[in-house]
Amino acid sequence: MNIYRTGAWKRRLYCTCPKRRKQGGRLPAAKPIDKWQLFRGFGEGGDAEPPRIGAARMLRLAWRTWPFMRPLWPHMLTVLALGAVGILIWGVGAALGTDLFINKVLVGDALQPVQARLLFLDDGYVGDRPAAAARDAEAAADDAPSGAGSPPDAAGGTADAESEPQLTPTQRKTIRNRMIPWVLILSAVGLLAWALIDYYTAWLWQSVNQNLRVAMMAQAERVSLKYHDDARVGDAIFRIYQDSAMIVNVVQSAVVTPLMLTYGLAMGLFFIVVFDPLVVVAVLFAMIPMVAMTAFFTPRLRRRALANRRANSALTSTLQEMFTALRVVKANGAEARVFDRFDAISHRALNAAYFLRLEIALLIAFATLLGTAVLIALEYLLANYALAGRETYLGAWAAAVLGFVVWNLGAFQFATGKIGDAFGSGYQAIRAWSLLQDLF
Repeated sequence: MNIYRTGAWKRRLYCTCPKRRKQGGRLPAAKPIDKWQLFRGFGEGGDAEPPRIGAARMLRLAWRTWPFMRPLWPHMLTVLALGAVGILIWGVGAALGTDLFINKVLVGDALQPVQARLLFLDDGYVGDRPAAAARDAEAAADDAPSGAGSPPDAAGGTADAESEPQLTPTQRKTIRNRMIPWVLILSAVGLLAWALIDYYTAWLWQSVNQNLRVAMMAQAERVSLKYHDDARVGDAIFRIYQDSAMIVNVVQSAVVTPLMLTYGLAMGLFFIVVFDPLVVVAVLFAMIPMVAMTAFFTPRLRRRALANRRANSALTSTLQEMFTALRVVKANGAEARVFDRFDAISHRALNAAYFLRLEIALLIAFATLLGTAVLIALEYLLANYALAGRETYLGAWAAAVLGFVVWNLGAFQFATGKIGDAFGSGYQAIRAWSLLQDLF
């Protein structure tokens, strides 16, 4: 029987302590978790004042990693370019897909000329009212007596034709069927491209991390024996495997991620501007309290992060010291003391990591509540725009490509989606900033 799979190794190791042997060699019974136990000790925080941080210091630290990234800089530019192009293609594709499915298939509006060419359809699907005018003319000729009936409007239909679909059910089904191959092909290509870019990005940052670890290992071998004699056991190991990852995270969180988030936010705001610039102003004003909230939480996050790093460094060093002196501990019967020390240090490290993440979760939760409230208010405003048929700021500028000349169901869905994406970029920026505090 495998004792490591059954958990018997815990009982055997636990019973080797003289103190535990007097208690019968049994593991203590699990205690029920109090509902407030997860927050016990949360208000204590870290007492040590963390070092000051600024944008100049982050840039200097990122610049010092340039020698390790220089061999890979063409790959970094390629990743940034692919990400920028992917965000642009996704925005344009989402606009076209939303307009085609909602405004054309569901509502029945006529296609724009570019959309008809993309779907390989004739001019019978394009125009002001291609099908409704024909149906109204036929109904007026069959049902109305001679000399009576509703006068046709300038478009060739009756006065109430504006309330009816412009496309017949057969035409709408044709558009739906023509959309399905495009959706399947673009989804497959997008999924494959996303997987390749994700693998390429992971390989790139892992290569930078490996170069840093090799350089740090070489530096650790060059320092004097006096330095190693004064340093704690395990401190060099912790620095090599943890600090190298932190430096890479600095470059990602302080340089690359802000650039991509800023670009994504700018693209989202651009798509909102073409509908109504006042909506963008409301989104930007809503982000001011988020920035103030982040500034309030930042000192707390940095104290938590410093306490977390110190606790985990002490845990790593304690483990190395315990394994190094294992024979001495067993010879002197000090297992109980070692267990108690390990238990206290491991709990301290676990609590420090947990409270840091709890602080980040609270900050993101407050920002999400604020953003959701503003999003609901803007959805109510845009729904009124759509019901009134108000003209968008885009107007007839892109009437050949999109059917968002006036506020309709498709424009409402696309605009609210982009507002949600803008707030989502803000939440990601807050999370990236919060994780960045753990690196200093």
